[in-house]
Amino acid sequence: MNIANSTLSGYARLGDISNGASAIISNTTVSTGRGVNVTGTGSYLNITNGSDITIRGDSYGLQDTGITVEAGATLNIENSRITVLDNGDDAGSSSPPNPAAITVTNTLNPSELETRAILNNLSIETRGYQSNAITVTHGNVSAAMDNLTIVTRGQGSDGLYIDDTANVASSISNSSIETFGYANVGIFAIDNTEVTLNNVNITTHGYRSTGLIAKERGSSDPQTAIMTASDIDITMSGRDSIGVENGQSEMYLNDIRLTLSGDNSTALTVGSLEPDGIAHIDNLTAQVSGNNSTGMFLGGSPDIRFNNSSINMTGNNSHGLKAGYLSIASSGALPMVDSHIETRDGYALQTINANFNLDLTRSTLTGRSGGETGIAVSVEDNGAHQSGVVNVTASDHSHIFGDAVSQSANTQALNIALNASSTMTGRIVRGHSMALDNTSHWNVTGDSDTATLSNAGTVAFAAPGENNVFKTVTVSNYLGGGTLIMNTALGDDSSATDKLVVTGDTAGTTRLYVNNVHGSGTTTVNGIEVISVGGQSNGLFTLGNRALAGAYEYFLHQDAGDWYLRSALVPEPEVPAEPEIPVEPEVPEEEIPSPDQPDINTPATPQRPTPEQKPQIYRPEAGAYLANMTAANRLFSHSLKDREGRAQDSSMWLRQQAFRTKSQDGSGQLQMRGNSYVIQGGGEVWNRRFSEQDRLGVGIMAGYGYSSGNTQSAKTHYDAKNSLHGYSVGTYATWYQNAESGNGLYVDSWLQYSRFRASVNGEGLESEHYDISGLSGSLESGYRQPLHQSESGSLFITPQAQIIWNGIKADRHQEVNGTRVDGSTSTQTRLGLNLSYDRLNTQTKEPFTIYGEVNWLHNTQNVDVTLDNVRVEQAGSRNVGEVKLGLEGQVTDSLTIWTNLAQQIGTKSYSDTSANVGIKYHF
Repeated sequence: MNIANSTLSGYARLGDISNGASAIISNTTVSTGRGVNVTGTGSYLNITNGSDITIRGDSYGLQDTGITVEAGATLNIENSRITVLDNGDDAGSSSPPNPAAITVTNTLNPSELETRAILNNLSIETRGYQSNAITVTHGNVSAAMDNLTIVTRGQGSDGLYIDDTANVASSISNSSIETFGYANVGIFAIDNTEVTLNNVNITTHGYRSTGLIAKERGSSDPQTAIMTASDIDITMSGRDSIGVENGQSEMYLNDIRLTLSGDNSTALTVGSLEPDGIAHIDNLTAQVSGNNSTGMFLGGSPDIRFNNSSINMTGNNSHGLKAGYLSIASSGALPMVDSHIETRDGYALQTINANFNLDLTRSTLTGRSGGETGIAVSVEDNGAHQSGVVNVTASDHSHIFGDAVSQSANTQALNIALNASSTMTGRIVRGHSMALDNTSHWNVTGDSDTATLSNAGTVAFAAPGENNVFKTVTVSNYLGGGTLIMNTALGDDSSATDKLVVTGDTAGTTRLYVNNVHGSGTTTVNGIEVISVGGQSNGLFTLGNRALAGAYEYFLHQDAGDWYLRSALVPEPEVPAEPEIPVEPEVPEEEIPSPDQPDINTPATPQRPTPEQKPQIYRPEAGAYLANMTAANRLFSHSLKDREGRAQDSSMWLRQQAFRTKSQDGSGQLQMRGNSYVIQGGGEVWNRRFSEQDRLGVGIMAGYGYSSGNTQSAKTHYDAKNSLHGYSVGTYATWYQNAESGNGLYVDSWLQYSRFRASVNGEGLESEHYDISGLSGSLESGYRQPLHQSESGSLFITPQAQIIWNGIKADRHQEVNGTRVDGSTSTQTRLGLNLSYDRLNTQTKEPFTIYGEVNWLHNTQNVDVTLDNVRVEQAGSRNVGEVKLGLEGQVTDSLTIWTNLAQQIGTKSYSDTSANVGIKYHF
């Protein structure tokens, strides 16, 4: 029978095709009350070429509508449309399979006959109650489907339902399925079924809908459904929906994209309460925005893997991975590889009454509460049923963000292990064990407790934050081998600090690193307790960094098993004295006490021992700051003799000077050594004479200076290096009473601006960089008069005085560790006497001068720096004696050179040695 290019309408069945008959419907529009049955081996129906078939189900109900192919027949539909309406009184059956627009079945003889449907470029819409689009069921049946558009609008109406097909494979590809009714399923595979999905879009709008289901019906003879799906998009808006459900079946999922927006929804369910099942999941992404929802639920004992996948929960009270009544089979773990689970307001992992192992490989768990860091792992009981053992192991750069909390009565329930460069950032509450290998890191964000802590890696306490909250980790037993990083407000004994409390025993060696948090440092007595040990204190803790606060340095001391930070050195172990040879004791004579003599047997009232006050320890960086300040003041300060020697006409000059300075601080702990170099030049730009003999010259000058040094602590033997470099620009003016001879009164002055870039590099510390700048000025005067004059030469004496004002200061600087550093300078005065001898060079007839000079240098105060209100000053430089020897000679009528050597000596081993050489060209 062939029907083409026609329009048919009626109330009866469209027809029956049986006993090997065939029919072709082409480009035909059909409206009928009932469908068509294609039955028997060799029977064949082909609907093609734009045919449009509407089946109304008039007065017969849906049980006898649609197109049914069975008992060895074949159905082929392409480029057509089928619509099934529901106008009947019989609204379907209560037992599966539901009626469908297309049914492929073998109810007569399922084991021998092969029934199949080939569907291409087909649009199907059903509107009835429990009206599936396609049903493939019972026996040796299959359907090959491509480029389908399926819409179901009735309650309980599935897009594709496949049931008990004797493992004959069906397939659907390049298709879309959309459902609108309550409890609808996009694709449902059950019992002894195999189906392959590729490039399928599933959209559900109804309450309690499901995207994909593969499950076993639960009979005494289980028949497994097998579903293989790739490149699948599932979008669900109804509440209580499930994206993918696997119950005691096999699912192989790859490249799956789930989007669920309804409340109380679950993206993926594996196992439920059934004991078995296989779920291999690769490249799955789930975006779940509904409240009170779950990313993945695990139950029973499925064989599961989760690779290259992610679950993102953005709804309130929505958890990422929930495991209940679970005992993982196969490898004994849920392996997550290159995968991520993240919540905005919920647990990343919640276990309820479960024995569960979660193995993370290059994967991340992130649990938040209201968008802030929350609980990543929650272990819970179910009423009277206690949780089993839950092991979370992070390996190969895996990360856990959030707390791990056990709410179970089972004290061994929660166990965390970090391996191969993995991290956890959060608290552990009521844990049983926490273990870190030597590459892993636990960032402690709050008070934590666990029975055992095996730390071969790094346990780092998070910074106290704005609320200044320090943390305590409490463990029963501690095994070291790694690193502890703690925060402490380094001050007196009562200082706030992070703390490790061990109620039992310690073992192993641990390096402790201390970060100072706003502590200004002071003298301690007992110290700041950072580690408390209640049992055997066999573990060794050593300080891994320098603990600094202000000018003070703290050290780690053990006392009665506990460990303290004290601003005092750890005492050297005492060398035991050689035992004395015992001497026979003398027998004392018996004395009869007088009535006034007190009873010597009456014990005295014990006195509480007063802890010995240890000397405070200054850190060498204080000396490095001092050395930089001293160099900044010293580099460009000079006298007239240093700058340009005897009076001349207009001239240009250049000088170089080098210094070597040795000093110490006021406590004698810090020994400072430094070398400095300066090059400075200038020239006269204006002059004037007020008489025939006097002369006033005004010039400008500029210079560059560099200094470097080292400070070593005599107590700790730590050292700190300092350096600075910078420039100066300025002006000078000199007046001579007698410019030709230089005799009589002279007055010299200068004013300059200097700017330096300084650095301090403490041993084991980050480099500190800061600026030093300011103005400085000098006023110098002297009176040169002859003591003896002859043709061979003349001897002169010049008493002189100079005052140098220094306004050069360091910028207010805060170190990386929080210490605030300030510095101050002083005004220097110089009183001196210069004795010089002038004569003419017998060969060149040019004059030259040899001189010696002694000076007393007085500073109004010692150079000092303040580190967090603790003042450290340079010792021995308040009053300094100086001896200077110099030579000045005129090489030609226009060229003069000069040089001098100077030695300064102060108290407390202060010394400064300098050499100066200059050249001047005069016009």
